[in-house]
Amino acid sequence: MEKSILQEKNKPDMLNVLRFIAFIIIFLLHAKAFIPVAWNENYSMAWLFYTPAWAGTWIFFMLSGYGIGAGFYSGKYDTSINGIVRYYIRRIMAILPMYWFWIILIAIFIKSEILIPSWEHTEYLLQLFFFHYQEEFYSAEFGLGWYITTLVRLYFAAPFGYFLLKKTVKTKGQIYIAIAAMILTGFTVRCMMGYHIQVTGAGNWSSDIYKPFYFNLDIFFTGMLLNMLKQYPEKLSQVSLEIRKIFTLALLLGLITINSYLYYACAYNGSDKLWIYCYLFPSAYILTVALYIYYFEIRRDYKFAKLSFLHLTENPWRLFDYFPRIQFPMYLFHSGILYCLALNYNDTLYSMICRTFCVPSDYINFAKGCIYTVIAFFLSLFWAVLISGMFKKETQGRLCTYLEKKDYSQWCNGFWKKLERIFPL
Repeated sequence: MEKSILQEKNKPDMLNVLRFIAFIIIFLLHAKAFIPVAWNENYSMAWLFYTPAWAGTWIFFMLSGYGIGAGFYSGKYDTSINGIVRYYIRRIMAILPMYWFWIILIAIFIKSEILIPSWEHTEYLLQLFFFHYQEEFYSAEFGLGWYITTLVRLYFAAPFGYFLLKKTVKTKGQIYIAIAAMILTGFTVRCMMGYHIQVTGAGNWSSDIYKPFYFNLDIFFTGMLLNMLKQYPEKLSQVSLEIRKIFTLALLLGLITINSYLYYACAYNGSDKLWIYCYLFPSAYILTVALYIYYFEIRRDYKFAKLSFLHLTENPWRLFDYFPRIQFPMYLFHSGILYCLALNYNDTLYSMICRTFCVPSDYINFAKGCIYTVIAFFLSLFWAVLISGMFKKETQGRLCTYLEKKDYSQWCNGFWKKLERIFPL
């Protein structure tokens, strides 16, 4: 069906709903690390709030792969020299200004000691500014920087991965084989590295498996490859499609719930089943999110109405479509806000709020944790809206347009000829 004749509907983009789910499970878990009281005391259902932040990151990586793949498979990006350079310009311009702004603000207002002149601090700042940070230092303040480092490296690998997939994957059957091969390969190499760590005692899962970009390639490129399924329409009745959507959403929420229980049991009840989360669940999330993208996005047969105040009043669920505008600053700054709230925690104030709402004494600490989390969420939301207004796409768009007008193929060819003269083969 041609895009131009698709019916327009005032419905939320379910990929934006998925983005919000991914962020909220990261946010809720991070809040637990900063809550100054024993938040889970005397509350048997506390495990429901111990959400799997690692899984949220895997979802983000897969959505990033799908979004980048949509650009390549639709022809927005190409694999010529100019096309690849322009792709890099757009990705860097989308990340760099706000990312550097985040580093500067954290350095000035939260971790000012990093600005004291020394070789060590200079090295730290260079690692942060130029995407070479894996949480080796100041994790409470700059810890989220590892995600940007890994994401930028996945962005760098994207054109080469796309070129390889385009050359080798041609049919629908090959798409499914390639997805299965990537999932199996990712699962195998993670297990092999985990075995190596266990045998040698050198390294750990977080820094050596979870964070490096090469252990997230299967997640990213599975998302990218899903775009090829758009050219193979599947005949499904509306009822059948809706049933599959409900099943897929339930499957995702069920996986997150099971993951929360397992993670909480490992953190607080001494369970030794964390290996399930670390090694089995990445592949489980790939499959589940792939189904979600397939049924909610690839098999979508309508266009989204442009978000406006009128459409929002008619369907408040469209509020999810605003989230992508603030997602990046909200992700970057939420940990800093949690950190500042913890430093300035006033137990008297929180106790007074609990008394106002007649919270039973047994649940006081849990209520304080919930209040702390809600305050941090709305402060993060307010700050993200403010910051996103400062970094308007129009300004970045003009700079991108200026940089994209240049012919980089001539420069690359000239550089290559100079290399040949210096290093003759």
